[in-house]
Amino acid sequence: MTSKNIFLLFWILAGILAVLLLLDTFSLVSASTPGDVSTCQTLDTAGNYTMTQNLNRSLVNSTGCFLINASNVELNCRSFIIANSTLNRPAINVTHANNVTIRNCNLSMALTTGYGLNLLNVTNSRIINITVNKTGYGIYIQNSSNITFLKINASQDNYSFYFLGSHNNTMYNITTSSAGKILLNSSTQNNFSSMQSPLISLISSSNNFFTNRDANNTGDILSPSSLDSIILDSASAYNIFAKFLVINDINDSGHNNNFTDLTIANLAFSTDFFNINDTMINLTVSSPGMNVGSNNNLYNISGYVSLDSNNLLDTLIREQGSSLLSVTGNHNRVISVISDGNLDLTNQYNNSFTNLSLGRVNLDSSDNNTFTSLTVASLQVGAGLSVVNSKNNVFQYVTADFGDTTAYPPIYLQGSSNNTIAHCTIGSSGEGSGRSIGSYSDGMGSFELSGSGNNRIQNCSITTAGRNTFGVLVIDNSNNNNFSSMFISNLEHLGFYIEDSSNITLSSSIITNNSEGGVYLNNTSGNILFNNTIIGGNEGFDTALQVLNLNSSNQLSITDGYVESYSFSGVGGFVNFKNTQYGEIRFLQPINESADNLTDDIKIENDKVTVNDNRLGLNQSANVTFYGLPTNFDAPLIFKNNIACNATYCYNFTSLNAGTVIFNVTGWSNYRVGVISTDPNVPIPNSGGGGGSGDFAKSTPILLKLLLPNPLSTEKNKKIILPITLANRGALDLRGIVVRATVSKDGALRKDLLASFDNSFLNILPIGASKNITLIVDVNTEEDGVYEILLNATVQNPAYQDSGKILLTVGQGTKIQDKVLLTDALIAQNPECLEIKETLDEAKSLIAQGKSEEGDAKLDEAVESCKRAISQRSNITGKSILSQNAFFVWVGGAVMGTLVIGAGFYFYQRWRFRKFQQFADSSEKGL
Repeated sequence: MTSKNIFLLFWILAGILAVLLLLDTFSLVSASTPGDVSTCQTLDTAGNYTMTQNLNRSLVNSTGCFLINASNVELNCRSFIIANSTLNRPAINVTHANNVTIRNCNLSMALTTGYGLNLLNVTNSRIINITVNKTGYGIYIQNSSNITFLKINASQDNYSFYFLGSHNNTMYNITTSSAGKILLNSSTQNNFSSMQSPLISLISSSNNFFTNRDANNTGDILSPSSLDSIILDSASAYNIFAKFLVINDINDSGHNNNFTDLTIANLAFSTDFFNINDTMINLTVSSPGMNVGSNNNLYNISGYVSLDSNNLLDTLIREQGSSLLSVTGNHNRVISVISDGNLDLTNQYNNSFTNLSLGRVNLDSSDNNTFTSLTVASLQVGAGLSVVNSKNNVFQYVTADFGDTTAYPPIYLQGSSNNTIAHCTIGSSGEGSGRSIGSYSDGMGSFELSGSGNNRIQNCSITTAGRNTFGVLVIDNSNNNNFSSMFISNLEHLGFYIEDSSNITLSSSIITNNSEGGVYLNNTSGNILFNNTIIGGNEGFDTALQVLNLNSSNQLSITDGYVESYSFSGVGGFVNFKNTQYGEIRFLQPINESADNLTDDIKIENDKVTVNDNRLGLNQSANVTFYGLPTNFDAPLIFKNNIACNATYCYNFTSLNAGTVIFNVTGWSNYRVGVISTDPNVPIPNSGGGGGSGDFAKSTPILLKLLLPNPLSTEKNKKIILPITLANRGALDLRGIVVRATVSKDGALRKDLLASFDNSFLNILPIGASKNITLIVDVNTEEDGVYEILLNATVQNPAYQDSGKILLTVGQGTKIQDKVLLTDALIAQNPECLEIKETLDEAKSLIAQGKSEEGDAKLDEAVESCKRAISQRSNITGKSILSQNAFFVWVGGAVMGTLVIGAGFYFYQRWRFRKFQQFADSSEKGL
């Protein structure tokens, strides 16, 4: 064969090979054809596929029905069925694909381990209107993201949905059967909307959102919307559950999860929120309630709650039933509870409660708890506020009430110490049943201490009009208690009853108009009555002060104030009378006397002391002390009835020029320290005392004036201190002045601005005198506006009152203006945010109109919008032409490779042919 023939044959073979390779390539990549499909097959060509018949039983391959491994594929089942009840394989299997759509399918595979739809490494796809029935795994999603599931119904599945390592998927209008579950494992940022499922379980999954809102997240509640149980393991965090009916259980051992707008029923305290920083908002909890673990935040809860440790509960509201709030742990903070239920604390400490309105509050062996603004009312069994074997608790602004049948007081301390109760009000809606107290066969205290010591009670008003009621009972060795600024009036029995208890202090209080008397002491010692106004009752035995059986080893001290009728009887005891400005009288023998007015019978004035010598029971030896006398008398003496007193009747322990002078007297009339007058019949005039106020005072017998500051303004959460002056512009001394303050806004009393005085009671305000006191206002409000502070000064003797008003403007201050400036700067520095300036302008307008809260919300909206604009800067990415045209590149490469081989072979043959010619020519020449 010649070389030309060989070369031609080579090119023919090369061409045949190239054609065969090209035909073989087309046969490999053309396994599926878009269009109608009537058999199970692999869909590996982009395009739209439409089922034309049911595919079940033997028509389903042993590997499943449809395998989709190409991108840009749409499969429309047209509601046809894909089913094989014995095959543990997926009905539809999608792997390593992008932009896939599957719609209108009815899938049913093996009940235990079959798969309706299996997605592996799938992105940016849509699953629409799918029904999965009687299948082990309804939809299994692994390592897949950005898939939208719409209108999915998975019935009677072991796992209706199983997410494994899948993120940023969206599911809307999802329904599972009573046996189905939704499980997320190591999956984040998935969004589930409008759901009905018996169980959602999360394993190591975070930032997922579950709600029954619509797809546009407008907040509409759609049906179905129920959910039986939620289970989160310890590694799951920052998930949100909203607007579900939770029937059975929520068990969360994760942290920072959020539960909002849930109705929780039939839990039997089985719901547990463990771990830290879970948030519950707008929950309705049916009886018997929800058990909350530790370190959680609750807002606007309605129903029954039991708290473990370190929780914040803000607003728990009423639901029918009795026991509404139970605290079983420590360090809880409860902001507001409104209920007819009870709160029981046993062995609990360091809890804080604010604004509680309950049937009863019971503390047992519980310490260091704080209650602010507590109301207990409508009592039937037990005390309203009961503190038993508990210490170091603080109760502020307590309102308590009587029930009709209870035999316990509204406030009761037993075996408790070092507690503080301040600003309490006790009234009556019932009458109480009463019980035996001391010599009284039928009675009950409004405020009772039994075996309780070292407690502090202040600023309490007890005006119970029901029968069988005492004011304060201090009995059974309740020692070392301090009562101050009490107002006790209109009781059926005594106002203040102390028996078998010592070292009780009652100060700056008004006790008046109680049917059986004011203050009663029996078998006591070391008690102090300081700066009180004590007036008797209005019927029968109405003595203002009754003292029986004082322990002679210690004294009763009566300092300042005003005491009307009195009775000292029984064994008797030492009594000390004191005026903090002028001096004191210490009786050295028991006194036994009854009369109409103790303040008139025992007087301590600037430089004179007087005991009514017509009261034989008071005519006992005593030590007298004067304060602030001159230290430069010329030959001073002690005078009795303005006659120098000899050593038989009085002798001094100190120099009469000592300033503070102490001397003894053996009997009584009146005594003073001074010098002999040139006219022995003319008494030496007093060196001090209140001055008059001229002709105006003489013409105006009673005139008390409140001098107040001008209108004021302040910021929220501040404390302001205001000077107030009380001025006696009349012609009479004013005794027993009580000053009170209330705060209101728009005609309603407010408790978020607390007004108090450094001294709310004045024993006496002499003619022409004035007294400065300090008004302290704690501005704890978050509400802007103008508040009215109403001050009222009431004079006990003579009866008179004056009032005044201070206007206080509370504003946001500079905080919101700072926020405006920061938001303005953020938008100016980021061009992406310039379109958001309109929102900022709206915020400024609202703030200028005084709508601070709405303006603040608009500022937050502007900031969040700016952050999103900054984060959405686009990144330009190229697309590989090679990846889009891989088939043509491969075929072209094959043809080019064949041509290169052919050319190489051609040039090789040409080289051999030249060599052969050269050899032939040489041979011919040689021949």
